[in-house]
Amino acid sequence: MKEIKILVSCTEESIAVENSIYLNIIEGANLLSEATSLLSDNTGDNISDKNHMYCGLTVQYWAWKNVKADYYGLCTDKKYLSFSTEDIKYSPVEHWIDRRIIKAGESDQFLGYITENAAYEYLNEKAIREMNLTNNEVIQSTVESNDMIISKHITLDTSVLEQFEDYVPSVEDNKLKVTLDIIKELTPNMQSFAETYLNGNIFYPENLYIMKSELFNEYCEWSFKILEELENRIDNSMYSVEGLKVIYHVSQRLLGIYCTYIKSQEQYRVSELNWGTIEYTQKQYLPKPVFDNKTAIVLASNDTCV
Repeated sequence: MKEIKILVSCTEESIAVENSIYLNIIEGANLLSEATSLLSDNTGDNISDKNHMYCGLTVQYWAWKNVKADYYGLCTDKKYLSFSTEDIKYSPVEHWIDRRIIKAGESDQFLGYITENAAYEYLNEKAIREMNLTNNEVIQSTVESNDMIISKHITLDTSVLEQFEDYVPSVEDNKLKVTLDIIKELTPNMQSFAETYLNGNIFYPENLYIMKSELFNEYCEWSFKILEELENRIDNSMYSVEGLKVIYHVSQRLLGIYCTYIKSQEQYRVSELNWGTIEYTQKQYLPKPVFDNKTAIVLASNDTCV
């Protein structure tokens, strides 16, 4: 049986899936003021200090350098790939439409696509059951029958390159164009795949994936090289907090480029899975009694009371 490790990138101590396949990792631990009992991305070889730019990628980097497995996956405490045998994307009970604002001007505009995926208030028993997150037999079979798993694609009304220009806030010029130039310079063998994906309208949303170790290592080697060079070429001294995350937004498109490359090789098995979104990730605690004794307190009132 192959060892599968799916890293769950967390910004706080979140509700966890009770399954050893999933590892909850605190991202940006070096930037936090409070200690945590969870694993964190600031041990061993790490880039935890860059979390304000790289977001959950600091967890990906940490896993690349410090975790041994046959398959590596990445999700967040708010988004999980679903291993359901049914299409939860169109669940009649829990239905979510993600409409993302792309520009704030005289009037708000909507992004040129709508994603529909299952949404849950909490990562509760119902959510875990519907996404099949504890059925190791199904998870193991699904993962081992593929070389790469990625989120189900969306067909945009525009190209991935144009969509990025409208989507990423607080950045004056399209850093994805700069990224394409870097790919041409540093890894020219990936240029055609980058152009195919960025100029096309098939888009893989979110940074959700599972890969065999050899692909994961190759992807990390390539993508972090590109992102590091992009970071060096950006003057982000005047960027907003959200603008600094342009590195992370670029990384989502790099994943799509890499998937395009893998599919072109015609020797790898690639599948797409739906995903579920969690609205509230904090641990829930039952209220404790105010008094230790069992004395009943009765209050009487009527409509005339003030």
